[in-house]
Amino acid sequence: MNAGLRATMPAHVNAFPHLCRFPVAFGRAERYEERTLPFIMRLSLALVSRELGANMMLITAVLWTLNVGFTLGAPSALGTGDAMAHWKAEIAAANEAWAGRRLAILKIDDAVYLKEGETAYLIFKDGSYRWSLTKPAGLRPQLRFANGKALLQMLGEEGDLDVLARPGGLFTLSDTADIKAQIAQIAPDQEGLRVMLYNQANPSPKEFKGVDYYPYDKAFAVTAKFEPAASIQGEDFQTSRGWWKRFYNMGTAVFALEGKEHRLPMYSETSDPSKIATLTAFFMDQLTGKETYGVGRYIDIAVPAYPPSEIKIDFNFAYNPNCARSPHYNCPQAKVTLAVDLRAGEKKPAKSP
Repeated sequence: MNAGLRATMPAHVNAFPHLCRFPVAFGRAERYEERTLPFIMRLSLALVSRELGANMMLITAVLWTLNVGFTLGAPSALGTGDAMAHWKAEIAAANEAWAGRRLAILKIDDAVYLKEGETAYLIFKDGSYRWSLTKPAGLRPQLRFANGKALLQMLGEEGDLDVLARPGGLFTLSDTADIKAQIAQIAPDQEGLRVMLYNQANPSPKEFKGVDYYPYDKAFAVTAKFEPAASIQGEDFQTSRGWWKRFYNMGTAVFALEGKEHRLPMYSETSDPSKIATLTAFFMDQLTGKETYGVGRYIDIAVPAYPPSEIKIDFNFAYNPNCARSPHYNCPQAKVTLAVDLRAGEKKPAKSP
């Protein structure tokens, strides 16, 4: 599952998170929320991935180069060599998402989450922009969420500008500052507006040393029997902000690992089986808080159709949510703990918010 690809698509197209992503993606969902394509494109990628083998790495690289994000997760049926190549491409893409591009996650200075009817005020202080939910003295640029629109009022400009209607939900304030707006789940089954402030002078990207993964180990790539949920129900997860998000339990993956049987619930941002192209799991393991991130990791699995009879889970692709390095996201926290030392996938960051 992996945590930002981003971007040039209108924010209201965002299907999850993804996690990110899931409703606003969860998956990469919260790491790569902007990475989720519209359902039909994600489904097409899932359908062809089984046939393309090593070429998936090329497709991955091309889509990233075009700055078009997508949630693929672990390859569904690749040989070990192809899976490792895809894994290396995912890691390179993650590093780019964290620090390499203009809208890199670590360039976010501030974020605000608005309910319908709420307004945030833009303040420039100590060399960077910040949001305030309290109206400051004097005139300030402001952004309000009204009727599903992100209405930005700049000083000296007549009328409001709907940031969501702009390509990528993006508005450039200056050569070094950008606003990006997205529809995001802010409470169970309640959508709101998330607005990020990006600063090219933010020092965090220069300090970033890259994501840290365990070496690829094919022993952690398993085939799981998939048991569909008898009844699809919403399940609420507490988030890194102390809020709640709702995802739909679509069934359970049952697999053997290190001589034990494990059961891992799989979730979707939608309860409509016909719209499911990706399943996501949030999990902890026996190394959580020691070697792996303290609130758990995610993994995304592409499925050609729901329900699958079995799924391939390659834990080498397990990733940390965006919240592992950024305080500006709203990531669901894992509930399930696997009874195994899962030395595969992404390790705990050196520093966390």
